[in-house]
Amino acid sequence: MLSDHSINMSVDIALHVFILFTFLSIFFFAYVSKLEKQNVNDTTNSVINEETNGFLNELDKWDKKLDVGINWENVDKIAINMQKDYNKNVSSIEDNNKKLLKTSIIIIVVIFILLIASIIFIKYYTTYDLKLKHIIITNIIIFSITGFIEYLFFTLVATKYVPFTPDFTAKTILDRIKYNINN
Repeated sequence: MLSDHSINMSVDIALHVFILFTFLSIFFFAYVSKLEKQNVNDTTNSVINEETNGFLNELDKWDKKLDVGINWENVDKIAINMQKDYNKNVSSIEDNNKKLLKTSIIIIVVIFILLIASIIFIKYYTTYDLKLKHIIITNIIIFSITGFIEYLFFTLVATKYVPFTPDFTAKTILDRIKYNINN
């Protein structure tokens, strides 16, 4: 048979899971995702600006040296189109992110309903001594500390991480420009 300690520990774990998942979901969608998006945009813009100028200067030298006759109006149009494409939101990415948010909300609601149903059942339909106040206070203390640590981690470590190297971006940009110029 279950003891009061086992029941209290089970409710404590369920509350812990609920708070953790809720906190991480809110923290991610409200803060981390925006920081990461800005970080990727800043890195991408920096690399594009540095590499594009260098590439165009080399292309101009190559054109003058070999007298190839690059159509700079065409290059300008390609650059304008790339800028337009870069500034557009990608619907598949937006749809995916909305789906992730919806999934997180559903999981939070399901965990909350199960947690409340369990507490009501234990409190009113069993003889177990549920120390709910103690469980709630313990979890508030734990998650206050955890939340602070998560915040520090994401602001001081995760946002400083560079997800791709400039040489990869430069190669991708150059390949795309070469493809557009040849077509």
